Amino acid sequence: MDTREITLKPLPQCATKAELMNWYLKSNYTADMIRKSINQIIADTRGLPIDKAKFVKNIRAKELTLFVKEFDVPVGYKL
Repeated sequence: MDTREITLKPLPQCATKAELMNWYLKSNYTADMIRKSINQIIADTRGLPIDKAKFVKNIRAKELTLFVKEFDVPVGYKL
């Protein structure tokens, strides 16, 4: 039995879409599922049309929180 403790990193308060993709692809979510969900969250919170939300690069703390509520904490991270 392995008694080593797994060290979890604290989840940052904000991130880029690329960082978010890297975290959640390790959790076996598809890139399309992640992209559609975060773009919808950005469109809803910022009042943008969905076609404009896809050009946003930085995810705000509130948007990240909503995403984590929907998809849970990514593998290797803690709240």
